[in-house]
Amino acid sequence: MPLLALMISEWIEPVWGRRLLWPLILFGIASIVWWRVTGDLRPYGVAQFGPAVVLLPAMWFEPKLRGLWPVFAFYALAKVAEQLDGSIFSAISLSGHTLKHLAAALAAYWVLRWRRAAMLA
Repeated sequence: MPLLALMISEWIEPVWGRRLLWPLILFGIASIVWWRVTGDLRPYGVAQFGPAVVLLPAMWFEPKLRGLWPVFAFYALAKVAEQLDGSIFSAISLSGHTLKHLAAALAAYWVLRWRRAAMLA
């Protein structure tokens, strides 16, 4: 959700990114609470994949957002590692869960790197 707010700041206007940051974070948290209380994963699915559906086209049309492609690649890798947790552990004795966190950390690093480059430009 913070990445979505950051991209809104870059694509539309910084004030909108700031205004939407906390509502987006609260939606992400609420989607987990909803899932735990009701067993319904739909809001969580929106929180997990909705930003990508919206932002991938934005990256295509907005040149300053194109540097974020690796973030989505690392995110996809994290999701695959999460799904293949047991198989990965059987093959290399390192859990997919661990690899998921490493891929997510690389995605976060890339966001910071992209942001720093944008600020220096």
